[in-house]
Amino acid sequence: MKSKLFLLIALIAFVQISKVHAQEANPKSGYIISSQKSISKALRDLPDIDQQPLNNDYEESEEETEYEGERQEQLYKFFPKDGYQYANDTTSIQRKATAVNSAETHEAWIGQTGNLTPNDPTGAVGPNHYVQMVNATSIRVYSKTGTTLQTKQLGNLWSPATGNAGDPVVMYDKNADRWFLAQFGGGAANKIYIAISTSPDPTGTYFTYTFNTPSFTDYPKFGIWHNGYYMTCNMVPNANPQIVYAFDRAAMLTGTFNARAVYSYYSPPRPSGLYCGLPGDAADTDLPPSNIPCPIFSYEDNGWGAGYFDRVNIYQMSVDWVPTIPTSSISLVANINTSAFDASPSNCPQPNTAKQVDGNAGFLMFRASWRNLSTGRSVLLNWSVKISATQRAIKWCELRRSNSTNTWSLYQEGIYAPDNSTRWMGSIAMDQNGSIGIAYTKTNATNINPGIYYTGRRVCDPLGTFPVTELVAFLGTGSKTSNSRIGDYSQLTLDPADGVTFWYTGEYIGGSGSTDTNGINRTGIFSFQISPCNHPDITISSTQPTVCKGTNIQFSSVIANGGASPIYQWLLNGQPLASANASTFSSTTLPSGAVIKCVLTSSLTGSVNVRDTSNGITITINENNSVTSTIVNPSTICKGQTVNLIANTSYCIPTYSAGTSNGIYISKIRLDGNSDSISNYSGASGYPYYTFYNSGANVTTTVTPGNSYFIRVEANPPTTNNAHVAFWIDYNHNNTFEATEKLG
Repeated sequence: MKSKLFLLIALIAFVQISKVHAQEANPKSGYIISSQKSISKALRDLPDIDQQPLNNDYEESEEETEYEGERQEQLYKFFPKDGYQYANDTTSIQRKATAVNSAETHEAWIGQTGNLTPNDPTGAVGPNHYVQMVNATSIRVYSKTGTTLQTKQLGNLWSPATGNAGDPVVMYDKNADRWFLAQFGGGAANKIYIAISTSPDPTGTYFTYTFNTPSFTDYPKFGIWHNGYYMTCNMVPNANPQIVYAFDRAAMLTGTFNARAVYSYYSPPRPSGLYCGLPGDAADTDLPPSNIPCPIFSYEDNGWGAGYFDRVNIYQMSVDWVPTIPTSSISLVANINTSAFDASPSNCPQPNTAKQVDGNAGFLMFRASWRNLSTGRSVLLNWSVKISATQRAIKWCELRRSNSTNTWSLYQEGIYAPDNSTRWMGSIAMDQNGSIGIAYTKTNATNINPGIYYTGRRVCDPLGTFPVTELVAFLGTGSKTSNSRIGDYSQLTLDPADGVTFWYTGEYIGGSGSTDTNGINRTGIFSFQISPCNHPDITISSTQPTVCKGTNIQFSSVIANGGASPIYQWLLNGQPLASANASTFSSTTLPSGAVIKCVLTSSLTGSVNVRDTSNGITITINENNSVTSTIVNPSTICKGQTVNLIANTSYCIPTYSAGTSNGIYISKIRLDGNSDSISNYSGASGYPYYTFYNSGANVTTTVTPGNSYFIRVEANPPTTNNAHVAFWIDYNHNNTFEATEKLG
């Protein structure tokens, strides 16, 4: 017995010593020099891969299986049954769907399907392209209307080519106008591969870097900061201390051969099981000032056990690249208490199957979107919480950092659960006007297969709510039955071209098959806008939409909420007209049937770069026809044009055989139905007492094509005697009054 006791004590002592040694082996910080750097071939010149959706094989590679087995669910000790403080605060749950019709989908197309489950979809938008990557690891470059330009394997950018283990991340570095691509090494390969484009063209060449990391970097998540590309990850094995990396952004953008990275360890509050914080990401806005270190965010749940609280913890990582051996450190900045929430693990139901999909508990969802405001800085976070055994929902919050005090505070928070469906795997961001967009996967057990949906809020909406009407971007058409993995993450970014268009990629179940292996998994890519409270409005008009060819047609506009410097762009059949950028527009060369519109881009605060398209006006152009008769003015007329008929004295004098004997003369010729008249008189003539109506000049009146008129001739002085009057109209315009043209 004593011998056994001795052995047990010795074993315990050995384990304790091993742990201490392991902790001592992890310094507080360290640095890495890239082990490989080169300039790649142009991505467009790499070998193509199939542009059709790949079979989504859920039988993962041996390397992936090795680390996936380390993704243990977080261990919870307390649940809502143990007390209300462990449940979601009901006052923070948005239980009612509202109908603020302020969202509009712009572009949408089906993205790639990878050859591993889940797809791990990631994507970012640039000025002219959208770039998406999926497991493991194909990269596709699209035009912003969805045309596939290139489809390649990421690892082929390196020479020699690297493996494609997955967990990819795409970012567009707006402030450098460069593209960032990354994936991990997978399995026992403790590596991070990063490629930075050498130009704004994502199909061009890249600076490629390989970094050997001190441990495996599962689930890497990146953020762009003024002095680095920062990366968090899920440490394997799942235990403290955690690690954060910073890669030398300035050096990597210029292709420095021995680019460096630093890392620091820290021990945030966390349970056993998977865990990953998020670095601040300023991809959508101007870079933060150089005196603001990169913040690192994580949430904490009181359900983990005694001594834990429902809150967001904010750390910051300070880096000094100046020394030959760069240094870094992580420090706690703030603990931000939130309303009570329950983020304990659960899975998500689907229709027509008992199989449920992974609820992705334990992670802040990508990205920690940072935005510079006039009075401070804003960061948006979201993660999934458990509403019931059959429902998860999105917990979200906005944190703000004061410019004057540099302190952090909770600005708003909420749980979005407007019905009994599950919503999770969200990605959230703010546009330059303060509107918030969020997109996510949605499902339930009865009639909604996993699909992609989105909603949002405007700055004038009640805090803590998403009142914008929820819209579907990609409707789920099936349910997963072969394995539970879906998505893992999604990504929402802002269009740098306008700062108000959101672009999202995520996973949904929409393939034609019934299992992962025949392609039921799909990714979607779409863009949308959240209309601001003061949405711009433009209406156009024209006084002459039907004109003769060559006529100068004029258009004018009436606007609202355009700001002091609105931008106008007139459109012809949907295409911009060159140099047509004023509030009015005119042209003499428009084709018949043309549709004219105008796009207004607002400069109003709160609506900057928000656009509105006017009503359309269809133009009718009538062809001109030549007229040889001199009695019509003008001599060229078209359908619908008003013309003048002229009594011309150059015509021949009709013959006559008798005249009046009492001095009667013609005093007026009048067209009934016309306010104008041909009116003149010649006076009484001498012997032989006839009267010929001679005005001495052309006398005109206006008639309208298609109307009928009575011609009335008035004599003076009035007489009861018979008076003979003749009237001719030169119908054939030959300047001759013919017998067939005589009236009366």
